[in-house]
Amino acid sequence: MTRKNPAWMADLGKLQAVAKENSFKPHKGFFSHTLSERASGGKYHAIVNASIGRVEKHDAKTRLVRVPPAIEARIAKEVSGPVSVALVALAEWALDQLDDSRRVLTVENKE
Repeated sequence: MTRKNPAWMADLGKLQAVAKENSFKPHKGFFSHTLSERASGGKYHAIVNASIGRVEKHDAKTRLVRVPPAIEARIAKEVSGPVSVALVALAEWALDQLDDSRRVLTVENKE
């Protein structure tokens, strides 16, 4: 008695090729991120010398987000540059880090 593989297994070769093609493409993000050591006594964690530009030019979406006061204060203290661009750039960078490490970040409210 021979065991027959399920029909979906016949397509695994195609799936593997698609996965490799899409998983290892260079990131085509909006920003260029450069990570470096913070100088001794350095004030900022993020220095943003970028902009998103006009909505029509980049098809960007305007979003309203709620920022808790403690995080707003931290951003004001630790980010040099436009706050809205910093939030988008940090989100893109964090997603790239998660992609590269093949990890998942789960965020929940503190009790």
